[in-house]
Amino acid sequence: MNAYYQQAGKAKIYTIVIESPDGETNMLSLLSQLEQNTSVSSARETESGGGKSTFEICYKGKRDELDRDLLKATEKLGWRLSKIRSEGNRSTWKLRN
Repeated sequence: MNAYYQQAGKAKIYTIVIESPDGETNMLSLLSQLEQNTSVSSARETESGGGKSTFEICYKGKRDELDRDLLKATEKLGWRLSKIRSEGNRSTWKLRN
């Protein structure tokens, strides 16, 4: 078992999909912001392309707490997000200009 999933044993794994209208947004800066949060054990981008980026985030908390932390992280970057869909451990967000 790799180190990413060993760390995840202490937290829940959530999948976040972010749709970006221009495709030019540096999504890795979002990972950097999230990794600064003490509730985030680890975060990684698993897929990107076609204006969508998919992240797996190991988070020590509830889904709604992760949503709030995600919104705070994007505010620090000057981005605006709106949730499109959420079910279980997966949510889809759209980046607004």
